[in-house]
Amino acid sequence: MSNATNVLDTPTMLSPTQVMNTLSAGHGYRWRVLLRSPNLIAHGHSSKNGMPALSIIDRKILVWSDEEEQVSRLRRMLDILSRTMVRRSP
Repeated sequence: MSNATNVLDTPTMLSPTQVMNTLSAGHGYRWRVLLRSPNLIAHGHSSKNGMPALSIIDRKILVWSDEEEQVSRLRRMLDILSRTMVRRSP
């Protein structure tokens, strides 16, 4: 496994669970939740090629990849998801 070279923040309008659900549905991630409370700790991997393993600790997403393209792809996905949630809120 590669070193976690990047740490992404979960956008404030999203919960870590929403991020996990989106990655499961859109990118085939399967999650192992180690702890839900007081802070979420989970590890996920994708069945699709080219997607890195991820760890979520509270609101931080650790990306287990040395490839900047994978990190950029996840950063863009979080940005799009957060903008979608802003439009849906009343």
